[in-house]
Amino acid sequence: RTVCRPSIRWMTSWISRPSCVAKRINALVLHLVIQKAPFFGAFLFRPIPFDAKIDVMKSLPSKIISITIDRSFERVASFLVVPENFIHWAAGMGIPKEHHGDEWTVITPEGEAKVVFTPLNDFGVADHTVYLADGQIVHVPLRVVRNGEVSDVQLTFFRQPSMSDTDFERDKKLVEKDLKTLKSYLECHGY
Repeated sequence: RTVCRPSIRWMTSWISRPSCVAKRINALVLHLVIQKAPFFGAFLFRPIPFDAKIDVMKSLPSKIISITIDRSFERVASFLVVPENFIHWAAGMGIPKEHHGDEWTVITPEGEAKVVFTPLNDFGVADHTVYLADGQIVHVPLRVVRNGEVSDVQLTFFRQPSMSDTDFERDKKLVEKDLKTLKSYLECHGY
């Protein structure tokens, strides 16, 4: 009795043609998915209607506002990362009422707000999150960046969904004013 074995030539020619390999693998996968697991096959190959809404992560328009301060990175970072120092330069932050660790309660024109600061660090990161009275949450990335012998302070300002163009421009100008106040405070007080 003779046993038919595929020749080496046939095997190498089949392997060297990737399109054949892909077709066989695709056929096997389709067979397994459709025949052996019809539920998954229906899920994987279901048509998407044209009017279907597909969830896409939405981003907020943003503007990085930067100012150069004629002080070393270490000086500016050590000042900026301390939440108690915000009252010296950040008028837009509100009036501090009380704090527990990194969580502060501040009084704003819209009511009380909670501000949660990044823990103290040596990296110049002073990010904070503001929880407004109306339930809105505003993330404020704030960094000190070494720029030779001086420092750049950079604040990423996000346009909130409820902001009009006028509100966005007004608030951006207020942030710029706060950063100028920070610059003059650090440079004039010899910090």
